[in-house]
Amino acid sequence: MRISARSSFDRLDADAASQLEQVSMALTGPAGYTYDPTLPPPPFGHAIKKFWAFEKGYVNVNHGSYGSLPLPVLAECSKLSLLSEQNPDRFHRITYMPLLDEARRQVAEIIGAKHDEVVLVTNTTHGLNTVLRNIEWREGDVLLGATTTYGAVSRTIQYLGDRSEAPRPTVHDVLYEFPMTHAEIVDAFRAKIREVKQLHSDVQFTIQPSEKEFDEKANRFVAVIDSITSVPGVYLPWKEMVKVCKEEGVWSVIDAAHSIGQETGINLADADPDFWVSNCHKWLYAKRGCAVVYVPERNQHVIKSSIPTSHDYPGQTDDTHFVLQHECT
Repeated sequence: MRISARSSFDRLDADAASQLEQVSMALTGPAGYTYDPTLPPPPFGHAIKKFWAFEKGYVNVNHGSYGSLPLPVLAECSKLSLLSEQNPDRFHRITYMPLLDEARRQVAEIIGAKHDEVVLVTNTTHGLNTVLRNIEWREGDVLLGATTTYGAVSRTIQYLGDRSEAPRPTVHDVLYEFPMTHAEIVDAFRAKIREVKQLHSDVQFTIQPSEKEFDEKANRFVAVIDSITSVPGVYLPWKEMVKVCKEEGVWSVIDAAHSIGQETGINLADADPDFWVSNCHKWLYAKRGCAVVYVPERNQHVIKSSIPTSHDYPGQTDDTHFVLQHECT
């Protein structure tokens, strides 16, 4: 993904332009470690090492935790930071919004979503909390995680079930014991859903995320699903698991922290999860922290507030201003 802000830079005076040049030189070095996107990409391997700022002797085998920013991207991000400091008022009121809009458009194109079905937040944990804390839980609701669920997300699930104040969901976990085939993972997931339903045989799990009105006695069953687990690093058949959710009347919330930029053929329009969140600062090489939150139009009424609540929160209306509320998150 490449975001062009050249029109913004063109408005800078000579002193500012000189500062930007100094920033670029400081970051890319005298050897000119820049990248011309009009040329073929460098070969994979040692030839691209010069585009990172890794200290001598450091071998980065933990890119998935924090991401590592290529120097050309870091230089462009620093230019944007300097641009914002030249005139903060103009940048935040005028310059910033078209840049954000274009970034959302390009990210939406990468994941096969509509432009206004995606917003940007600081990280996947933030995005998943936005989803899970906006669900208006009822007594009898179920929230399903897994033994491989990322720590902070697992703790979020636990917190929602631990709250002393009702209503709150009942929490369950799927056990995954690797190595497992994709078929075994899908079978274990489906079996756990049916087991939990048996445990709560007096509950009607009939509320779907697209519904705005439902029976007072109805409940929801929500599953948080990894696309690629953190520990161990395993790709899960999340698209097949979304299909299981549809068959079983379960909400699908996809923790796709490691997917964008690494997983090919995501195409959310076809996969059709209820919610999907992924970090852009990992395998898409964006500046940390940045994550994309996908909420299809049919489910945006669920996200009544950004987290934290924006000054664009509309109150109790049918239009939650999903995109507008997330302009400053």
